[in-house]
Amino acid sequence: MSYKILIVDDEPIICQGLSQTIPWENYDIEVVGAVYNGKEAINQISIHPEIDIVITDIRMPNVDGLELSAFIKTNFPNIRVIIISGYDDFEYAKRAIKLGVKDYLLKPVDIDELVDNVKKITTEIEKERRQHVDLLTSSIIKQISLTNEDHGILKEHEHIRIYPLMTMQRDYQRRVRGLTTEDIDLFKKKWMGSVEKRIGDVLGENSFSIFTDENILLTCVMKELDENETGKLEKNIENEDSLLLVLGDRTISISELKDYYKKLLDTGRYLLSINKKTIMASDQLCVRKFEHQYPQEIENLLFDALLYKKKVDYLNVSHTLFAYFKENQFLLDEVVGICCELLVKFINYYESLGRKKVQPFALNYKNHVNIFSHNSYEILQKMFEEDLVTIIEKLGLDHEETNDWLIERALEYIRQFYREPIKASEVANVVNISANYFSTIFRQKTGKTFNEYVNLLRVNEARKLLSETSLRVGVIANNVGFHEYKYFVEVFKKFTGMTPTEYRNLYNRELGG
Repeated sequence: MSYKILIVDDEPIICQGLSQTIPWENYDIEVVGAVYNGKEAINQISIHPEIDIVITDIRMPNVDGLELSAFIKTNFPNIRVIIISGYDDFEYAKRAIKLGVKDYLLKPVDIDELVDNVKKITTEIEKERRQHVDLLTSSIIKQISLTNEDHGILKEHEHIRIYPLMTMQRDYQRRVRGLTTEDIDLFKKKWMGSVEKRIGDVLGENSFSIFTDENILLTCVMKELDENETGKLEKNIENEDSLLLVLGDRTISISELKDYYKKLLDTGRYLLSINKKTIMASDQLCVRKFEHQYPQEIENLLFDALLYKKKVDYLNVSHTLFAYFKENQFLLDEVVGICCELLVKFINYYESLGRKKVQPFALNYKNHVNIFSHNSYEILQKMFEEDLVTIIEKLGLDHEETNDWLIERALEYIRQFYREPIKASEVANVVNISANYFSTIFRQKTGKTFNEYVNLLRVNEARKLLSETSLRVGVIANNVGFHEYKYFVEVFKKFTGMTPTEYRNLYNRELGG
């Protein structure tokens, strides 16, 4: 709830300066008027008895500042008075203090000092306002909604009825990004004040609010509400563009609040996943009519995009993934669970391919993600894509030379087992990709087909054995992986231009010469 100020000074330039040059709205303060003498001020106060603070000069025609202060003390004791004066007169100060004046400032007014004094006064007012709410009821609400303290006192207050509702800020993280702790506190204070003011304006009733989470304001109206009043309240709060609203579907007793709050939360989770601003709490919303399928095909696309040099495509896959979430109205906590699973599965997959443990590194989705503060698909998608970038950087998938590590792993396996009857599909299995895709990227990397590469390894080994041993050609063929002599001779000649026997004879002649 905002605070209202009246400015009184017989010098128009000072009136205008104090009312227009100070950004009062930043402090949740509304200037209801700027008048030029005490008589006009009394009229304004009579019209606006809700005024909280009067800033007034002392020497003015008709009714001066001290007379105005006396009137306020007698008739509106809740209004605070700050006197400003160009006269450094101790007697004025003493009289002002006796009249309950909060501060006495000399002209020219130090704006920072004035603002600080006003902020101190609004803090006092806020404390007093809170005391007007039944303290015992407030204590009970806190116990039920937040703690497991003894609730034995509830029985004697069972007659108290409340109407609960819950508000959240749309795109909360974007709204508070870059704000200091103090700024966030002020932001929340304005939010709470706005909701309670709207309730007061519509219903003329007190309400009590507490933040039960970073982006959840639970508000309880201290009365029974009928359907007509609920409708008026919904329309009024809906006018606050930034707010998402979960309305209670009935008035409840104090003792029901703890369990009913869970119902509000479940409904709030559902609200975050649909294109609406307001929703009525309902048990029906918490019942899923069907089970969502895990996006296995999108997972495969994502892994391909991250591993196989598709540097841009991973963003396209992310867009596809979140479009799937939106289209099927996944709850945000379900989105968080799937995103976390995808990232963990990819890291485990990477480790299995490389047969080495990846050193831990920080990811958004490794921490608890609060869906009520990270409360949109867009925010969660941004966090997911930030994690993908981190993975690419940490695993070196953004470097050209390391983008080929998958083929290097395949080559390592081939060099180890080329003497066996090895096939492309077997190696593709080892690196967990399809045989067709393996054949494509293998040729891109080596410039040879799989069979050409394996046969070259075998021929090179055969050349070595032919030149360094006296083993028969047939035995050498078998040792290097050729189990058909004729095929061995054919392949050997293709790579060297001669038969194995011709190669050995040539090598021996050169050695003997």
